[in-house]
Amino acid sequence: MASLEWKEHLLDIFAATVNQQTLEEAAEDMASLSFCYPGLHENYLRTFDFSIKALQAGDNYPVECVNRSGYKVRDAESALELVEDLKKIYMRIYVAGEVEGN
Repeated sequence: MASLEWKEHLLDIFAATVNQQTLEEAAEDMASLSFCYPGLHENYLRTFDFSIKALQAGDNYPVECVNRSGYKVRDAESALELVEDLKKIYMRIYVAGEVEGN
C-alpha cells in the first residue's frame, strides 16, 4: 500500500465511517462491509498498521484524520490510542462474524 493510499483510507475511515458514531458502531459497519467485499479487510488492517507506525514515528497526519470525525484528539498519543482501540474493536467484531459464518 502506497503512503498516500493509507492516508486516504484513514481519512475515509474517520470522516465517513466513524464520523458521529461510537467506535463500536463504526467497527460493526466496517466488518459488515468487509464480509461483503473481502479485500476491504486486508485494506483496513494495512491502514491501521500504517497509521499506528506513522503515529509512533511522530507523524501528525492521523491526528488530522481523527479530528475530521466526531472524535477530537490533541496529540499523536491520543490518536494512537483511538486508532488502536478501533482496530481492536474491529478485529473482535470481524472474528466473531467469521465464526458465525457471515
